[in-house]
Amino acid sequence: MKTIALAVVAASLATLCPAQITVSMSAVTPINLSAGVGSVTTSQSVPAGPLGAWSGSSTLGAMSDAWASYNQTNYSTAYQAGASIQVHTRINSTAANTFASAGPAHFLLEFQSATNIPTRLELGFEADVSPGSPMPSIAVDVGNDGIVDFINGAPTTSASLDFTIGSQPLQVAILANAALQQQGTATAVLAIRMKPRNDVYIQEVTSGCFQAGGGIGAAPTFVGRGVDVFAGHIGNLPKVTVFGFQVQPHLLPSNASMVCLLVPAPDIVLAGFTHQTFHVPLPAAVRPANMWMQSVFLYQGQLLTTNALNMAAY
Repeated sequence: MKTIALAVVAASLATLCPAQITVSMSAVTPINLSAGVGSVTTSQSVPAGPLGAWSGSSTLGAMSDAWASYNQTNYSTAYQAGASIQVHTRINSTAANTFASAGPAHFLLEFQSATNIPTRLELGFEADVSPGSPMPSIAVDVGNDGIVDFINGAPTTSASLDFTIGSQPLQVAILANAALQQQGTATAVLAIRMKPRNDVYIQEVTSGCFQAGGGIGAAPTFVGRGVDVFAGHIGNLPKVTVFGFQVQPHLLPSNASMVCLLVPAPDIVLAGFTHQTFHVPLPAAVRPANMWMQSVFLYQGQLLTTNALNMAAY
């Protein structure tokens, strides 16, 4: 198993892979915003159709005494994909016939991939509501099947659902609305995050002796059910990044006041002077797998270690 894993990892190190899940957001119906003070009303409507990676709009009542707005973002990286939606209303005035409304706004969020990727969908809800003001509403229908799965943080303020994303898009319908008719604030925010479900666990096993920066990190990716490993740098100091399939602690020469312990066995050693990202795929053929990783800097004749990580894939 180690031989197979070593061959796969060695062939793929130093290869940074792009995002593999595409995300799109659209307004199913026009997004209407209105605010009024007394007899003066202002309104704005965002037409139905595709929305960009960021979109937002707002409208003001007289002298900013009433305010209604919405904004949304959607994104996709190699490590996470998702979106956030906010509806916000605020009234500063105590005058009669004052109101602010954002929505109802009906969004459709879609996740898609050319290949099947196991993922975990996380939803989180937050609200900021003045005492006595009505709660804004954000309802989520995962699968766009007409059944509301999540509304205003119920049954919980966060939820986690597992999906395999492929060529058939996963649709998430969202209906957001906020309205006020009295002085106060009502804001609701929905965050949707899709993360790799790679069955990979990463933990720091030592902090190292070199605290000036240039540490090592790792994150699960959508690519190959694997991880990307990030090896930092400090100026132009020479360094090596060590990958090992077992622990082989070795005390390195350094200042007598520091204990610089190299944790991994030196199965793969890669040199560099700059920030480096290494992609480590973890297909079924190499699982279960255990790997340790750590960087070592040469500084004034000393070999100084960064933090060390252990990665376990099941």
